Parts: sequence; C-alpha cells; structure tokens
Amino acid sequence: MANSKKELTGWIVTCTENSMLLKTFAGEVRLQLQSSKGITQNQVKLNSFVKVIVLQKENIFEIEKIEVISESRDEFPLEPDIDYSKNLKVRHLWMRNEKMRALIMIRNQVLKYVSEFLDSNGFIQVQTPVITGTECVCSGSVFGMEYYGRTGVLNQSPWMYVDCIVNSGVEKVYAVMPSFRREEKQTAYHLSELWHIQCDQALITNEEAMQLEEKMICYVISHLLEKMESELNILGSNINALRQIAAPFERVDYDSAIKILKNSQIEIEWGKDLDKEEQTILSTKIGKPFFLYNPPFKTTNFFFRRDENRPEIAFTHDLYMPGVGEVIGGGERISDIDQLKKNMLEFGSMFDEYEWYLEGKKYGAIPHSGFNIGFDRLIMWIIGADDIREAVLFPRIPDCDIKP
Repeated sequence: MANSKKELTGWIVTCTENSMLLKTFAGEVRLQLQSSKGITQNQVKLNSFVKVIVLQKENIFEIEKIEVISESRDEFPLEPDIDYSKNLKVRHLWMRNEKMRALIMIRNQVLKYVSEFLDSNGFIQVQTPVITGTECVCSGSVFGMEYYGRTGVLNQSPWMYVDCIVNSGVEKVYAVMPSFRREEKQTAYHLSELWHIQCDQALITNEEAMQLEEKMICYVISHLLEKMESELNILGSNINALRQIAAPFERVDYDSAIKILKNSQIEIEWGKDLDKEEQTILSTKIGKPFFLYNPPFKTTNFFFRRDENRPEIAFTHDLYMPGVGEVIGGGERISDIDQLKKNMLEFGSMFDEYEWYLEGKKYGAIPHSGFNIGFDRLIMWIIGADDIREAVLFPRIPDCDIKP
C-alpha cells in the first residue's frame, strides 16, 4: 500500500510525547507526533478543534502539519474515565463521548429500518397534531396549556388521529411523533417527553398485528447486526442475545400469565393490571420477547374491541422485552359506535370531549387494528440500558431541569 496524505479535522482528546488522539466526525483515530517536523505536545491544547495533514503508512498516521481552528478556552470539565450517562446537567458536554455518538447513530438507523419496513409493506407516513383538546386515555396526566383563550393539552399519543385517517379510507398509516405525559415520579422506564411510532392497518386482527410487529423487530435487529455492530458494542448491547431474536415470538395470554405468577408465589387475582415487578417476573421466566394478549378489558382503553364470548377481556396485546418490559402496545379498534359509547361510559369518558372522534364512527366505520411503538424503550432494549436516560439524547423526566 502506497503512502498517502489525508486531511482530518476534529478535537484533540489526549496528547502525549509521541501521539495524539483525535476525535473526528467518523470516530477516534490515533496520530503519531513527529518532533522532526517541529510538532510537539506543547504546541497543542486539549479539546481544541484542529485540522491536521497526516501521512498514512499502512495503519500508521503521522502528522505532517497541524492547524488550530478553534482553541479550547479552558480545561474540559468531564473526567475521561467517568460515565456521565445519567447526569443530565452535563448532557450537552457528554454529547462528545463516543457512547453518545454511537447512540445518535443507532437511533437514526433504528428509525430508518422501521420506516423501511413499514414503507415496503405499503404504509403511508403522516404527521399528526401535538396540540389537542383532550387527553387520549393513556398513562400519565396531561400537560395543559392556553390556546388562544381555549384550554388545550399536549398530545399523549398520535393514535386518535391515525385511527381517524385509517377510517377515512387510507388502508395502512403510521406516524412518528413526540408525545407528552405528566408522569408523577421519576423511574428508569418513563419519560415526560417521548417518541412514538403509531401504526394502524385496516381489516387486520389482533393476531395479524402481532405478526406484523415481530417481523418488523426482526427486520430492524438483523440490519443493525449487519451494519451497526461496532456502535452496538460501544453501547454495551448484548450482541449474542440480539442474534437469537427470531419470529414467531411467544404468545402468553393473560389467563396463563396469572397462573405463571401464582406458581411463582405471587399473590395476584384475575383482573389486576400487572405492575412492574410482575412484568419483570414474567419476562425473567420467559427469557425472550413475548406477547401478553387478551387482558381484562378494564385494564385497557375504551377504544379496544371486546371478545363477544368473553366481554370481560379485550383483543389487545403488549410486546415485552427482557430487561425493559412493555415496548409495544396495541390491539383491535372497535368500529361499532354503540359499543364504543358503552365502553366510554364504563371508563367515565365524556361524549362531548370526543365528539369529533365519535362522529367519525357514525358513517360506516372501518374495522382495524393498531399498535404504538415506544421508540425510546425500543432503543433502551436494543442497547441493553438499565435506565431510559441512556437511550435518549436530551431526556425530559419528572423534576428535572429543562436545560440543556
């Protein structure tokens, strides 16, 4: 291989008598200093942004010339051997760490692969409102706001608008949108500002929705392993576990889940919404991604279809991932307006608050199913994080400062 000259730009991370570590746009690279060229460690200041001309000799890069583009004005305050992933006060500086660069790349590619999968299966991407007039019956309270003299809220989920678009005759729809939930306490799994991918398709069942989801997850993981293994390793992903992901995922109905928990000495009665501890026990027992389906209707939402033979259960599901819990939730939407109103009364929902949604169901509503991907939790599972703050660039959580 012939020697060649290259131009590199980046920050000086470390510098010794013989070498310099440069953080470039493509990653970190080790460069050799040449005192014979008059280039010494005393000439450079750590964290300065520089342009260097290097002579490449196989895998060795020798500095021929160095130009300071932007000199660092002070010593960088973060210690190189400390992990600041959970310290949000310095997140703007921690962004320079190789973990954050890897996270940026992984989030970009996961969204790309999800979109590729949905696009190739005929889905149309839409944009839905962030400001709306009422809560959409999701977890967490709403953030209220004043909207030109009226009361408004920041949307908790795009589902109601995607539902409306499918009901207008667009067969397959998805939206990638931020959502806002006024969580009461800080946990390792919840955010106040989160990203959702809402997908709805006409004329499919709860089971068919689960099949679509597991195919999508397998598509995303296979492409990440092929293209992004270096970034996954930097973030601490369990590569071997990801290689084992394959469809079909195990299905566990709610009745069976209660039996598993009781056999694990957990005191639980049929009808209870599973808490985090119970979800963790189930995930540990099963040890791989699984769908929990057909739960009690009262633990779901008014817009889901009930089993006509067992009206106490709903045709819904949640996809659970080891170490994280619920990542996707969905099910069959109810298209019968009379049953929809009965469901709303059971949940204590007021008809006038959902007037436009109900009106859309009066004129030949289209049966369909939908699911909502918690994008940040999906990332959390992929990278093997134990706290959702490690999976988001600038997390918004209860009782935290909103800067940066």
